[in-house]
Amino acid sequence: MREAMERTEVYEYLLSLTSGFSQEHFQELKCIHASKLAEVGLDAVALDYYEIITTTILSFPDRIQSTVVELLISLSEKLLQRMEAEEPKWLMKLRQLLPDNTDHCSPSDKQNGSGSKSERNLVFDSSVHSEFDSRYTVGELLGEGSYGSVYAGVRKADKLPVAIKVLARNPDDKLFTIPGETLKLPQEVALIKMASEAPRCESVVELLEWFKTSHNYILVLERPVPCMDLCHYIEHYKRLPEPVARKVMWQLVQAVDHCYKLGVFHRDIKLDNILINPDTLAIKLIDFGCGELVTNEPYRDFSGTQGYYPPEWVLQRQCLGVPHAVWSLGVVLYEIVCGESAFIDDEEIINRRLCFHSYMSDECWDLIQCCLQRDPDSRPDFSKILTHRWFKK
Repeated sequence: MREAMERTEVYEYLLSLTSGFSQEHFQELKCIHASKLAEVGLDAVALDYYEIITTTILSFPDRIQSTVVELLISLSEKLLQRMEAEEPKWLMKLRQLLPDNTDHCSPSDKQNGSGSKSERNLVFDSSVHSEFDSRYTVGELLGEGSYGSVYAGVRKADKLPVAIKVLARNPDDKLFTIPGETLKLPQEVALIKMASEAPRCESVVELLEWFKTSHNYILVLERPVPCMDLCHYIEHYKRLPEPVARKVMWQLVQAVDHCYKLGVFHRDIKLDNILINPDTLAIKLIDFGCGELVTNEPYRDFSGTQGYYPPEWVLQRQCLGVPHAVWSLGVVLYEIVCGESAFIDDEEIINRRLCFHSYMSDECWDLIQCCLQRDPDSRPDFSKILTHRWFKK
């Protein structure tokens, strides 16, 4: 094997090999190449090659047996130990492919008459991860953040596109007991399950089912096709004309209002967490990883995105739910209509005065100003936003 082989050449080479190989040959290929690199002691090249092999495996997870994944993990760990190097992210992703003892719950069980999984106390045998594998094919990585990784996926039974979100389990994870349940659920599962309850809001992403392994939570979510997040949509179109912005904001306010009425405070309303179908302009509010249960008390532990913090949080390190959500809605409206960020940091949140642009209508500018009142008590609630004259145009 040539040490000078470029990463792209190796990757293309592996892809070309996989196209005509059966699963058994594909596994054999991986083992042979990994073992040869380990035998000759080319540490840097071997580690680089392990990463490329992992990338290929993650692209074809349904064609890989767990024994191959275990072998690659073992070889990688030994090499990293010898090199005294830190564990890379790709190795952590590779571990997620290994089967674990899991629990499983589907929010649709009550509707299909089979009985609630929670009523059966989430007791399942050790093959539940295999159950996930038998139901879903995992595809490309769609995004990564501090709260987990999201992959494209397909439900095998009906070829339904899904999003598969993998969250690392932690002993300090918040666990909630939601209405109608007796078991404590992980925070994001609990919140999105509450938001998915009937009557459904089509502008809120639906949780189809979820799994618990010894290391991760796996959330299976609906995935509209086609779709992109609103941030990329704005980058493409620079800014949205008001009729389009009006349709987007109407759905978004209704989605946030729906969640709040069901006891869910999203806490991270931003362009990245809004999916849009470019053909129909239908949106989905996603990512409840920063969310919290609704309370009438001020929130003093905050999680979210800095450019969307309300000024009361910056100044006092506390905020109420509705005024904070309304502030975020005002920021989103400004950004989609103007095609630029409203605020970058805390200093701008406190001191920047947004400017009226000639292409904006008076009604749109008035709604932005209403939502971005410095005094949280002066901001409208969701119903007042929806009856604002901008939406009546």
